[in-house]
Amino acid sequence: MKRFYLLSLCFFSALFNKVNAQNNATQTDTIRVDSIIIRDRKPSHLPDVSGTSIFAGKRTFNLVLDAGKANLATNNARTIFAQIPGVNIWDMDGAGLQINIGTRGTDTHRSIETNMRQNGYNINSDVFGYPEAHYTPPFQAIESIQIVRGSAALQFGSQYGGMLNYRIKEADTSKVFSLESEQTAGSNRFFNSFNAVGGKVGKISYYAYFDSRTGDGWRPDAAFNYQAFYGNIKYQFSRKGSVALQFSRMDYR
Repeated sequence: MKRFYLLSLCFFSALFNKVNAQNNATQTDTIRVDSIIIRDRKPSHLPDVSGTSIFAGKRTFNLVLDAGKANLATNNARTIFAQIPGVNIWDMDGAGLQINIGTRGTDTHRSIETNMRQNGYNINSDVFGYPEAHYTPPFQAIESIQIVRGSAALQFGSQYGGMLNYRIKEADTSKVFSLESEQTAGSNRFFNSFNAVGGKVGKISYYAYFDSRTGDGWRPDAAFNYQAFYGNIKYQFSRKGSVALQFSRMDYR
């Protein structure tokens, strides 16, 4: 009987020591950290009236590009327009040379049924005949993308698939000169070099960029060589009025 009590005492003593050791280990290994707040920015809508355009009662989106959510160096449209429902993307070349976009079943080939614009002016090759969009600016130079869905975009042109407007970045008016340079390398000998300058002197502001993108492509005979440049000089003659001269060009093969 004494042996039974002795064994029971040893068992419960060992069990108590094990539980106590686990509690001490748990208390020792537990680290309290500060709370983390995660904020996300979703596409907003265009204002009811902007300049000479009326967006009231229309389905619109204002997509601000974020390098943390999309691959801007490769002009990856799939990652950029993933936040917009009903947008179809056809990746024709795998290098972002041409953006092929359509909405709700419209033809995506070179965005032929979408009114494509840059800073408000049309960039479709032939507005009424065969309105393909061959020109595509580098997404690293774009501040935001404005989208008007469906027939609401008929105020901008004859394409019933909607309107898409690239808004190019403006100059940093707080500095006389600013420089932005980003170099990106990837697989299949991909290399993209984006360089931009901007600033303001008196009433004159300027912004310009040059982008070069080369690579062998992801399949045979898919090598590409892309260059694009843009320049914008603006004279602010009053608080409400300004005049600007813009020039843009894209070349690829």
